[in-house]
Amino acid sequence: MARYLPTWLTLIVWAFVNPRSYIGAQSSVYEQGFTMRIRKAVRLIALYVFGIGLYALPLTYAGIGMTDAVGDPHPVAASLADSLGWDAGELWLFLTAFAENSVFLVAGSVLVFLVLHAAVVLLWASNGMLQTVHTVVYATGVYLAAIYSLVWALSIVDGVEVAEGVVLAVQSRFITGVVDLVGADLQLLGATTALPETSDLTSTGVLLLVALACACIYFLYSMYLGVRINHGGSRLTAVGAVAVVLASPVLYVIGSVAFTLLINP
Repeated sequence: MARYLPTWLTLIVWAFVNPRSYIGAQSSVYEQGFTMRIRKAVRLIALYVFGIGLYALPLTYAGIGMTDAVGDPHPVAASLADSLGWDAGELWLFLTAFAENSVFLVAGSVLVFLVLHAAVVLLWASNGMLQTVHTVVYATGVYLAAIYSLVWALSIVDGVEVAEGVVLAVQSRFITGVVDLVGADLQLLGATTALPETSDLTSTGVLLLVALACACIYFLYSMYLGVRINHGGSRLTAVGAVAVVLASPVLYVIGSVAFTLLINP
């Protein structure tokens, strides 16, 4: 007898593999007045908070970010714990770990929003800030969270050390490549990570690397769709905006090199 996926799981899988139906969903709302814009903004914020929870809660329950050096519970947390009958110290420890685990996704989302919106403005394709928020909420809440989760999994799952080494080697070569490109005489902290022998990759490691590559591709594709659908941009404009997002890590490394050379001439 055939087995079918639960409806909720089917919707999640479909949302991941078909971002078009969600990235541009109800974008006509932006043209229906101030009240509808506010309602849409509230829904987007709620969706984003939900996405953060899906990303950060498993990490927190796994003990990531937990530390005893968090100080006394905040009065608000203590009051909440008292009203729920929970231990104030444990609740405060959980909340601080959750905040620490969330900050990376939030920071990444803010940076993506700033770069993407600056790109559509510079390319004369912007239909408003809310359209970019719509795009980034879905792009980061699904795909950027997946990228972070997969990178985290590579660092803790047994038997995927070679796959983790591949990711670290790619990151290392990217940074050293940018440094060499600008011709800076800069000694990086730590040795350059060498690419490990890929013949030693396990099936789990290959699966995680493939999933990571797919998440990266879908992340870029979702932003392309956001520019095309929500901002009404042309294909060329959308490709240009995504190219700016792709170039931002290069600009970050160049800026870091310039700052390092400035303080250490």
